[in-house]
Amino acid sequence: MHKKGITEEVAKKRSRRTVKRQRDVVGATLEAIRDKRNQKPEVREAARLEALKAAKEKKRAEAAKKKAEKAKVGEFIFDLGKEKKGEKYNAEE
Repeated sequence: MHKKGITEEVAKKRSRRTVKRQRDVVGATLEAIRDKRNQKPEVREAARLEALKAAKEKKRAEAAKKKAEKAKVGEFIFDLGKEKKGEKYNAEE
């Protein structure tokens, strides 16, 4: 305490050091995480480029499919005054 004349020996409290360790993440084991971390940068870059190429190819295929669908339908809109009307276009006419 902080009073005159009273001396009391108090030992300093020692704090524990925390131990840092790695744990698994949901969907990836600790071994998989270590393997990925220890990969060479070239291997990682090649895998990233391959994934990027696959994603672009998939996007191109979807766009081509959409374009084909749109061309197949052949719908057009014409203006009749204030009222707009959509009709299917017949190639035979």
